[in-house]
Amino acid sequence: MITKFILIGAGVAVAIAFGLGIIIGHFAIKKTTSSTTGKYDYLTRDADQQNYQTFISSMQSTNIEANLKVTLTNGSGSIIIQTSGTEQVYDTTQPKKVNLFLAYTPNGTVSSTKLYYGNYGQLEDIQRLASIVGNASLQGSIIIMRYGKIFRGDKIMHAQYYGAVGAILYNDPIDYAPYGTSADQVYDQKWYMPPSGTQLGTTYTSNGDPLTPIYPSTEYMYRIDEEEVSAIPKIPAQAIGYSEAQVILQYLQGDNVPTYWSGTLPSVVYRYGGILRNLAKIEV
Repeated sequence: MITKFILIGAGVAVAIAFGLGIIIGHFAIKKTTSSTTGKYDYLTRDADQQNYQTFISSMQSTNIEANLKVTLTNGSGSIIIQTSGTEQVYDTTQPKKVNLFLAYTPNGTVSSTKLYYGNYGQLEDIQRLASIVGNASLQGSIIIMRYGKIFRGDKIMHAQYYGAVGAILYNDPIDYAPYGTSADQVYDQKWYMPPSGTQLGTTYTSNGDPLTPIYPSTEYMYRIDEEEVSAIPKIPAQAIGYSEAQVILQYLQGDNVPTYWSGTLPSVVYRYGGILRNLAKIEV
């Protein structure tokens, strides 16, 4: 019994001592106050107006549109077709144009006298193309592919892997306007893709922030260099409407593709491609 009282007393004494320690520490340690005013002023200060105006001017829609086009020229340099870089506006109450932008594709312009048709851009499609025209022929070329079957970013990656310097993507009517491309069979009369329409979006083949793969993109997270990112294309790519693709595809040479590679663009014979007709050059 005596031992029990001793243990209880010891426990109470320890608790009292612990409590007194907290109280003494609370009043003994000098309080310090830190003002956040300086940090707030720094974070909310006015931006450098010269840098601000330079940034804003570079973001003008006309500047963006100028870099979202595909240009086909003839041997003398005259333009055969230059794509619009935007979709047609059908609703006058919503006049804002949609820029044909593929996120994460690199900035820059490339050109080639070689244009190849890569079907859906699946790995087996590009492998077949390489087996027909030769791996060496694809080096330095531009490959045009239709949407469907696989993710758009993978299409560009496959073209890049086989040596292409640029890629063009479009929606073929066989998949996106199955009842024809006349005005009464597509948007805004029906729900099918109109001639100027195309699929847009990211080309990043992974998830999250490319600079913090797998991990959350927090302020303190380690970031890899942009040059180390492997899940985004390294070649320029541009989406265009199928009415524009129709003109470009007519300049392809080479053997005809098999039926299951063909689309339904009017007046187009689908070919594997090669050197463009009439000494033409394609620029992306």
